[in-house]
Amino acid sequence: MSQHIDPSTGSTGTTIGTTTDVAAELGERSHEEAMRAFWGEPIHVYTRADALRDGVLGAAPAEQVRQAGLPFPVALTAEAWADCVRWDAAAQRANPDPLQDEAGRLHDVLFLAHYAALAARGSAPVPFTVHRVPADRACVHGEDVELFLHGGRGDAGEPVLTIMLPGQS
Repeated sequence: MSQHIDPSTGSTGTTIGTTTDVAAELGERSHEEAMRAFWGEPIHVYTRADALRDGVLGAAPAEQVRQAGLPFPVALTAEAWADCVRWDAAAQRANPDPLQDEAGRLHDVLFLAHYAALAARGSAPVPFTVHRVPADRACVHGEDVELFLHGGRGDAGEPVLTIMLPGQS
């Protein structure tokens, strides 16, 4: 916040700046400290760990993330996982011919996310397309699904990646 005087009327007012402005004005505090100083204590906090525990996010195994060339932990929203990764007995019955399994499908998603991030050169979130066989119905040729790779901070401020469908946050 900053105080200002309107030169035409002589009245004073207060301007609420961006979170970056607030953090700068509050000095060397962490982003979380700056937000708490500005807004007060949160009523409720839902962390990434909570989302992973509740199944809102699904964590990709660290070894698969590393093999795909991604430098940070990756989670997928439950909806993105169900659409592009999940492959169970029901999916196999609906699509008996394709050679599919969850590990291979996850590898495809992670690999394509990695190359999309390289091509994006800093833009965010990073859109990419996965061509996959749908798990919920028979499909001979597969279908394209648009996904987004979003980089952010985890619960302790560490860099993390999240893969989601359009319209998710």
